[in-house]
Amino acid sequence: MLGSFLVFGAIAIPLGTGMHFIQFAPQWHAWRHSHFCLSRFSFSTAWPEEFLFRGLLQNMLSRSSKSDFAGWWTASVLFGFSHITNLGFPNWRYVILASIAGLFYGWTWRRAIQSLPPR
Repeated sequence: MLGSFLVFGAIAIPLGTGMHFIQFAPQWHAWRHSHFCLSRFSFSTAWPEEFLFRGLLQNMLSRSSKSDFAGWWTASVLFGFSHITNLGFPNWRYVILASIAGLFYGWTWRRAIQSLPPR
């Protein structure tokens, strides 16, 4: 999982900076409250979103298409398009970066599922 995170960062940070989607502008004073924001984001957005896109959608698409690859890529692109309205419509930069993130999230999910012992 750490490897996936590092490779994603190596791709997304230069791409996001080059597309002017993100910029390096640290606000060190805000770190005091980051634990609250991180936990709130995790429970209200990240976990439900990942349950929907990886746990349900990617799994169902993989089974219905009989292809883990097709389910993974389709769920990743749909994940990207689900972010098209974030920060204004249409936000194609967000779609591109979210699709790439979806590829890494989906790949990590596939690896985690494959590492589970058989039932």
